[in-house]
Amino acid sequence: MLEAGVTPDEAVPTIEKMVEDGVFSYDTYTDEQAIKDAEDYNNGYGWDECLDDWFDDVEKGVV
Repeated sequence: MLEAGVTPDEAVPTIEKMVEDGVFSYDTYTDEQAIKDAEDYNNGYGWDECLDDWFDDVEKGVV
């Protein structure tokens, strides 16, 4: 963004600060980790409660 010809000079300090603050950074979440998290959740709460939670999330539009 900083080197794009359409980026106004006035926006550069804001973008630089956002980069410094990590706004554009993210942690990757692998399929393997998602599967492990799902298995851990299921083992902790049981299939029925996990399914109920999932249906609740679907109704809320989270899924």
